[in-house]
Amino acid sequence: MRPFRCRDGDLISVGWPDKIGNLSSPRPSSAAETAPPTLPEWKLLHRIGSGAYGEVWLGRNLATGARRAVKIVYRATFTDERPFNREFEGIKKFEAISHSHPSQLALFHVGKNDSEGYFYYVMELADALQNVGDDVRSLTSNLPEKLEPPHVSSYKAHTLRADLENGRLPAARVLEIAMALTEALAHLHANGLIHRDVKPSNIIFVGGRPKLADIGLVTDASDTRSIVGTEGYLAPEGPGAPAADIYALGKVLYEALTGLDRRRFPELPEDLRCWIESKQVIELNEIVLKACAKEPSNRYQSAEAILADLRLLQGGKSVQKRRVLKRSWSLLWKAAALLAIFSLAAFVINNERQRRSTLAEQNKPEWIKARTTNPAAWQAWKRASQMGSTYTTTGLSNAIAEWERSTQLDPNFVDCWSTLSVTITIAVTEGHLPGTNYLPRAKKYAEKAIELMPQRGWSYTSLGQASISSDYDFGRAEPNFRKAIELEPENWIARNNFAWELIYEIYEGHLDEAERLWKRMSQEQPELPNSYFGLGIIHYLHGNFTNAFALFDEGIRFGPDRPLWHSIRADYFWAANEKLVAARAWLRQVELGGFYFLNLEENSIALTQVLKKEGPDAFLAAFTALLEARRQAGAFVSGFDLARLYSHAGKKSEALDNLEVAVRELRGMNRSVNINPAFSILKKEPRFHAVLATLHLKKAE
Repeated sequence: MRPFRCRDGDLISVGWPDKIGNLSSPRPSSAAETAPPTLPEWKLLHRIGSGAYGEVWLGRNLATGARRAVKIVYRATFTDERPFNREFEGIKKFEAISHSHPSQLALFHVGKNDSEGYFYYVMELADALQNVGDDVRSLTSNLPEKLEPPHVSSYKAHTLRADLENGRLPAARVLEIAMALTEALAHLHANGLIHRDVKPSNIIFVGGRPKLADIGLVTDASDTRSIVGTEGYLAPEGPGAPAADIYALGKVLYEALTGLDRRRFPELPEDLRCWIESKQVIELNEIVLKACAKEPSNRYQSAEAILADLRLLQGGKSVQKRRVLKRSWSLLWKAAALLAIFSLAAFVINNERQRRSTLAEQNKPEWIKARTTNPAAWQAWKRASQMGSTYTTTGLSNAIAEWERSTQLDPNFVDCWSTLSVTITIAVTEGHLPGTNYLPRAKKYAEKAIELMPQRGWSYTSLGQASISSDYDFGRAEPNFRKAIELEPENWIARNNFAWELIYEIYEGHLDEAERLWKRMSQEQPELPNSYFGLGIIHYLHGNFTNAFALFDEGIRFGPDRPLWHSIRADYFWAANEKLVAARAWLRQVELGGFYFLNLEENSIALTQVLKKEGPDAFLAAFTALLEARRQAGAFVSGFDLARLYSHAGKKSEALDNLEVAVRELRGMNRSVNINPAFSILKKEPRFHAVLATLHLKKAE
């Protein structure tokens, strides 16, 4: 196996033991007390952010009344002392330069408490979002200790991501932001540091000026030991060098300039030519294209080089014309060199043909590239993709309705039929939609896709997923998965979905094949969380618990906003007696909308209070009771979810009752019951083995 590199930078050992063992030493508790520590000279008013390794609080200086952001980084969230100390040393290095450039986030103090296991740093506070009723001046005003502003708890930082939620920015504003951020990166790189996770949510505004936040990721440019970053902004070669920061900045500017998701790069809006500022957008896009070149050698070689082009635009000159002229001279010299071998006429004709062919391919409308001849169907497809990306009940339901409308507009839109089928099975498996109504449609849609294009692997993936969700029979679904991979070996979704079904089968050969599929995925697309969770489960089944938990944490790093990953993480950590970590993962699942029927603010606050005052066991009981109450009120609550919670609480009868209901419901149910440690207390129960038989599974021993 290839060793995986985790957030803390250390290699994970990978040897397989002879048999499954027991967890000999528990993983350190995560950061995680809900109450903040007491810091000298500071009162922490309200938590305003959190991540895998710490929390950010709104703090007030007891002496001056000044309000700042205070980040607490806990030792318990790291596997050992080395990465924790490395993070601390990185912060100290950044603190030394943070005041030497106006685009850097200023640090005012760095402190450490070894006895309580944390370090902290005090930094500039981002401007407040005005649309939540905050006023920047009031947050930084000098107030007595007992007169806290009533709006402190509603404070939300002004980030570039918040601005982009309202659409693209004017080209002039993008140029202004690009100048400030490029100067910040140039300053970092000149001091031997790199950022590693440039993205809109890590860009805050302080006094209206954009600054790079999440400075905990800043490290020496020579430190390439850890894989961090965010999917879509992560350079193809991975982080760890100034060129990767330049790539990420380019993707940020692409989103701000076009209003499109960074995954659609280098696509441009279809109506760009109609924009009043289209000329300025096209000029800035020239810079974006070079910053985001796939090969590092084709990118800007330094942030200073980007600044040179930005200043050119700022001065009213054209980057595009300069590059065209440069390319023209380059082609002229090449033509002269080739003239000794080929005739000039043949050279010109050949290049003209290639140019026309390339332009014809590039200028094809997006709907033609997506295998539809109907622009309206393509527009419906795009809207549905945006809706479905939320992974919420409302979002998925709306997406399915919109995709169905797309197939009505173009009945031959083969990829739309396949996507419809897969999305329905995902929505059913995760509990968003009733399987009895939707799964027959999923199979029908997959079969329609195969009828339209028998050599399209994506369609066979859809059919395999729909059939196994309908009758739980892996034997019938397996040929479709294998056909999909045979036809489209580069389709990572086909490999990923097949790998998940393989590990549920438990057999050693199947585990080995799943491992190979996920290893390949992790090498080709290291920013995807799927392979980290899949490989983590395989490590767990082989008794490598430390490796498993590290991989789960890395998966969360790349997929922090999908409720499913937090749910999986909670099950495994609770089974390992890491109950606080598990409870916080369930709480995060609630906060992300993983249970559509809950009131996110009211219920998450109530559950947080239970966890804080009474501990994880009381939290589990309150969480279970809350879901039961919602079910009694008529909301759909997955029997599978309740079965897991009851089993964690040691209530076998209630767990089995709900598990049997889940199998019949064809909703919110997946075949992980034989490997999920939540059900370990049921392995000797005849009713449990009856469930396994219905699912065509055997129990992992």
